[in-house]
Amino acid sequence: MGVALREGAVVGRFQLDRLLGEGGMGEVWAARELETGEPRAVKFLKGSSSSDERRRRFLREARAAMTLRHPNVVTIHGVEDGEQPFMVMDLLAGETMRAHLERNPRLSLRAALTLMMPVIAAVGAAHAHAIVHRDLKPENVFLSPREDGAVEVRVLDFGVAKFAASLSTPALTESGDRLGTPRYMSPEQARGARGVDHRADLWSIGLMLYEMLSGRHPIAGDSVQAIFRAITFDPIAPLEVDVPADVREVVMKMLSRDPAQRPRDLREVVAVLAAHHDSTAPVFDAPAVAEHRASRPSVSTVDETIDRTVGGRSDGRRVLLVAVAIAATIAATTCAVVRRGASSAPRTSASPTGSEGTP
Repeated sequence: MGVALREGAVVGRFQLDRLLGEGGMGEVWAARELETGEPRAVKFLKGSSSSDERRRRFLREARAAMTLRHPNVVTIHGVEDGEQPFMVMDLLAGETMRAHLERNPRLSLRAALTLMMPVIAAVGAAHAHAIVHRDLKPENVFLSPREDGAVEVRVLDFGVAKFAASLSTPALTESGDRLGTPRYMSPEQARGARGVDHRADLWSIGLMLYEMLSGRHPIAGDSVQAIFRAITFDPIAPLEVDVPADVREVVMKMLSRDPAQRPRDLREVVAVLAAHHDSTAPVFDAPAVAEHRASRPSVSTVDETIDRTVGGRSDGRRVLLVAVAIAATIAATTCAVVRRGASSAPRTSASPTGSEGTP
């Protein structure tokens, strides 16, 4: 049995401070490293959730961290695969994009691109490393205010991410549910289709842009089943807002139900959006999808690679220290933003794993 997770408990070299959030699969705690006093966010895989599949998903997130390094994703400082698996991340101050949109449901084009260009930069870099996020949504983007008044944007939650080389099977949980959050899920994910690739992320980014520019989400439904029907069959209303025509066109193209009708990759999206924003356009390589399809290993081979990366469980606790960038996860229904100090001060937050099935 692992250590009971409670305030003041010591797990490894960390003392737990307070629970930031939890989901069906994990818990995220604010903690302090005993030797250095550094504040960290520590994400635990729940003991009752430590099935082979969920452990592999947890370790897949660590593997993505070891592959991807980018300033617009959260840094992971280490991961331990033992009786009580956990990973150690930066403790962020700020709020989620969802919290921001609840106060400001409709943004100007400039404000929307200020938030979304860093997201596109991070996801484009992930695609270049053959990593497909598969659960992009405002809850999985974190905004941290800077002293100069600007905002740092980070993409969270690579917990359901998958390497392009292993995307030959539908994305299902152990209970048969599709991975990802229904309202931002692509049609091919909603159908449980095989071969879901980087273009699923383009659909989700298109939905986020549509929502930010129009002030409403184009997918309606009061249940998961209704949302799946709407994603799969209902026409999406044109984006009728006062923005340049090429912006409207690229957003609607990203929302094509047929992945082949969407932009080829995010570089095509950047080519349009960068012309309407004063920031430096993000640069990243083409998605590493076709290259991996030529010699696609089986899912079991990918999982075996993960197992070898972290070592066998019989080896006991084994810590892999990595200086990488990745995401913690923020479940839509369990997002926790904890205030530091007075109510006007920046808030600290991190997010639990287990966001699947949240409308």
